[in-house]
Amino acid sequence: MAEINRRTAIKLSVKSFLGISTLLPALHSFADLSSTNVKELDWKSFVDSIQEMAPEYGKASFDEEAYLKKLVSMSEKLNLNDKEIQKYFAKYQNRNKRFPEFTKMHKEKSFQITLLEFEPGEKIPLHDHPDMSGVILCAKGNIEIDNFDLLKNKSSNKKLLLKQTSSVVMKPGMVGSLSSTRGNIHSLKAKEFTRLIDIFTPPYDKRRIKESHYFTKSDKIYNGTKGLFEANYK
Repeated sequence: MAEINRRTAIKLSVKSFLGISTLLPALHSFADLSSTNVKELDWKSFVDSIQEMAPEYGKASFDEEAYLKKLVSMSEKLNLNDKEIQKYFAKYQNRNKRFPEFTKMHKEKSFQITLLEFEPGEKIPLHDHPDMSGVILCAKGNIEIDNFDLLKNKSSNKKLLLKQTSSVVMKPGMVGSLSSTRGNIHSLKAKEFTRLIDIFTPPYDKRRIKESHYFTKSDKIYNGTKGLFEANYK
């Protein structure tokens, strides 16, 4: 692949990534697999269970945080040595210089699962996931992830305001989540070679791609308030 500049790499990689009743009935079998009685999940069971759960997303009685809690629990039990998962790991090639690789593991109308692979120092700048819930499983490596909420009010300079909600270094086996309203804006920077498995509900479509944003953030806190920063859309 020809050498490309950073901004073009970001656009191409993100495009690859993007392309790439009540809640209780759907939760029934899903909850069984996320219970403490289940010690390990293979890839097929993991995907099949999300297929049952994800179509309920956004319905009137849907509980987004309950959904994320179940999905986090299942992700913690996912067997990363499963041969189907290992096939994806084995295909890795560092095609994009200075930007992570995105590989579609599964995608359908209600959700998508994507493998992200970072070389040391590679990062994804601050960005959002419009009307989406996400779970991130660290399969390998060491990566810094900072999450923010976009506040409704703006600064005195008429700029966006971002409130930091978390700052973590994820290591193998750790699982994190973001909701459509909690920590939905985040940045990622790998400290060493890192593999992440992302599960997003619902998946990207034309509308969500169009409505997604990158952000630039001030390095200085705003108005003396810890964790509060002025920002702009890129």
